[in-house]
Amino acid sequence: MYILSVVCEYNPFHNGHKYLSDKMDSLGATHKVAVMSGNFTQRGDAAVISKWDRAKCAVLNGINLVIELPLPYATATAEKFAEGSIYILDKINCVDGIVFGSECGNILALKTAAKELVSDNFSLLLKKYISQGITFAKARELTINEINPDISDIIKTPNNILGIEYIKALNKYNSDIDTYTIKRESVKHDSKKVVDNYASASHIRELILKGDTSFFDYIPQQCYDIIKNALSDKTAPVSIYNIERTILYKLRNMSLNEIAVLPDISEGIENRIYKSIKSAKSLNELYDLIKTKRYSHARIRRIILSAFLGILKEYTQFLPQYIRVLAFDKKGAEILKIISQKSTLPIITKPSNFKGSDIANKFLALENKADDIYSLCMPQIQSCGLSFRRGVITVK
Repeated sequence: MYILSVVCEYNPFHNGHKYLSDKMDSLGATHKVAVMSGNFTQRGDAAVISKWDRAKCAVLNGINLVIELPLPYATATAEKFAEGSIYILDKINCVDGIVFGSECGNILALKTAAKELVSDNFSLLLKKYISQGITFAKARELTINEINPDISDIIKTPNNILGIEYIKALNKYNSDIDTYTIKRESVKHDSKKVVDNYASASHIRELILKGDTSFFDYIPQQCYDIIKNALSDKTAPVSIYNIERTILYKLRNMSLNEIAVLPDISEGIENRIYKSIKSAKSLNELYDLIKTKRYSHARIRRIILSAFLGILKEYTQFLPQYIRVLAFDKKGAEILKIISQKSTLPIITKPSNFKGSDIANKFLALENKADDIYSLCMPQIQSCGLSFRRGVITVK
């Protein structure tokens, strides 16, 4: 048995994801496991299709087991997103390797960059550039260019950056999980360009939200019925703008101190957020009011989402507390059997039966509350308890 893994959002599962899954087979995978974001994502947004439907799409397209990445990590910075995901993969104690896409397709270059990014020299230079009032991403780019110009281009693209964070996390946990990278071809991250039957996830989401059914050209055949049924049942497309006024109401009732304890708050950004909340009349206006050269849109969206969902900075100080299963097939059941014997983390298949540590229970309660909020973002509002009604998806 050779188990390969992937960290993903599958928002939604598309032909590029199927391509990567097939590449895992060519690398010798007999079994494949994915750690996937839940109903809210690293972009600070609601997933356009529910986590259960996305997980089922994955299993129908070659992934054998889908595990949910806990909410505080799924909606965090790239570094925390990677740390939470890698920690889970490491703790299940049966994964042989992780596979991820990258713009460079060069694992040695990514490993070199990962090493440079944790050096003392890097930290000192980074602080110097950040003190000049530029964004973290730009400061990191300038720092790398000064330390090692040969890898400066690598940290300019999103998939490379995330791959580097996976490697950093593996090194941090002294994990023996192997790393493989597949060069991202044809379509760039967030591009609206379409090449053959490949399109970016962001472009596909845009088509789904507009009601343009041409998105079906860019997803695997096995996903058709799942997404068609979700659209027909009005559980998709999901949009956070369906609860825009509710979010603004919650934010307007928050104190400055409550904002200050949210994730990724630093450099006085809480003051800018607090002031902007009082005048913004829409989410987009709020994002624009807070936006500066130092604070990116993605960072702002994540902070606002954390404020609304009740995710506190302290939550990412705790490592993931459990393995929550979303979907599996026959081979996935074989992986679960091994996990049950080797993992130091408890496995959750029925959330209502779970009794864990105080922090584990707090994480699960936060997740369940977020799922109830997610149901309000659907075209047709659903009742509470989705987490308990849907349960684990099994594919035969």
